[in-house]
Amino acid sequence: MKRTFLYYVIITTITLAMVNVAWSQSGGPSEEPFSGEPPAPKRIVVVDSARVLSLKSKSFFCMDALIREDFKAAAVYYDPALGVDFSADTLKRFWGLFLRESGEIIKPMEVKNGLHEDSLPSIVTTLLCQKGKWDFKFIFSEANFIERMLIEKTPAPALKSYQFPDYVDGEHVREYNVTVGKGEWALPGSITLPTAPGKYPAVILVHGSGPMDKDETIFSNKPFKDLAWGLASQGVAVLRYDKRTKHYYKKIGAERPILTTQFEVINDALEAIKVLKKNKDIDPTRIFILGHSLGGMLTPRIVKQDTTIAGMIILSGNARPLEDLILEQVEYIYGLDGVKNDERRNIIDQIKRQRNAVKSPTFSIKTPPDSLPLQVPAPYWLDLQSYNPPAYAAKLKKPMLILQGERDYQVTMEDYNLWKKFLPSNDLYQFKSYPTLNHLYVAGKGKSRPDEYKTPSRG
Repeated sequence: MKRTFLYYVIITTITLAMVNVAWSQSGGPSEEPFSGEPPAPKRIVVVDSARVLSLKSKSFFCMDALIREDFKAAAVYYDPALGVDFSADTLKRFWGLFLRESGEIIKPMEVKNGLHEDSLPSIVTTLLCQKGKWDFKFIFSEANFIERMLIEKTPAPALKSYQFPDYVDGEHVREYNVTVGKGEWALPGSITLPTAPGKYPAVILVHGSGPMDKDETIFSNKPFKDLAWGLASQGVAVLRYDKRTKHYYKKIGAERPILTTQFEVINDALEAIKVLKKNKDIDPTRIFILGHSLGGMLTPRIVKQDTTIAGMIILSGNARPLEDLILEQVEYIYGLDGVKNDERRNIIDQIKRQRNAVKSPTFSIKTPPDSLPLQVPAPYWLDLQSYNPPAYAAKLKKPMLILQGERDYQVTMEDYNLWKKFLPSNDLYQFKSYPTLNHLYVAGKGKSRPDEYKTPSRG
């Protein structure tokens, strides 16, 4: 059976920003087995690093299949000796009950490995859901099949509620819903603009990596909502919309279309331009694209396909290849605590091999996903292979504003300086960096850390 990581490429962020890639060496809490079977006899199991990585992938694939409700695909990871206990029909019934209890799945979270009490290897995958956080512990047999699945609910992370920044003038801002695109990929969106009638300049917000909603919600931070209401308070209309990979994650997971940035990002941005051009409140000659992170990297491509766009705003847009940033980010996160071990070295070595596969002269459409970064299929990487965002932007001769947080570890000052290298500062190109800001443009001190993203922005 052909297996790919397409769903997790879509459901998790390519940048690995929100994933805690450090692995726990301890076992999980005491839980009741889903199968209801008594524990197997104790036995000693040697779990080497290569096997741990393999079991981690199997856990991902199994959770992938469960989330997109492909229960036949999920069932192949369970021990055949268990029979109907983990058949496709049983898993379907279980998943329906689970979703009633958990509510909508917001996102997968961390993955940890350890040993169960009988020394069997286990992998814990955590799901953040509407009604709490759930740990799925997959316990593997000597033959590397899941022989037990233990589930524990823990309280949802305590997050502060969203608050509008001080610069928002809510009394003079209105917002209404629109649809971006038509047919099978139509998306819900919103236009935010001043209450007074007029023909306003407008900005389209283009998301970063991952399954983002229209606010680009990350914990209690909603940077796109901040931008929309803040700009509308200053007389600028804003269109934002749910990302295709957020709104249609089940459809994409089931149908597995060819994934490229054109499919993932650009097509919907072009549809958003059409929405604004037809809107009576918008000046069609003053429409701008604002891209954050991956969206910033792709903004020049969007403008190339619709040259009526008046200009571009790049927020922490990477100038370097994604495969290089993935490796850099993992090395950065592992370096925060100073811990060095074989497991981490093996993971970094694997990511290096995957990065090198993208850069290899033998790389082709036939290169299997398992050998590529994050196991994203070859078309995605081939599409970006010769793309140099700053050089591409320079040919467009459009006004650009490039912004960067100096504490950003996902897209760094190295990327910012590459934009400056290809786009000399003048009336057409303007640059500004902020010493205390991270990737979400939230202020802090010292090295930026993933946990920082839980801190609400104060505007």
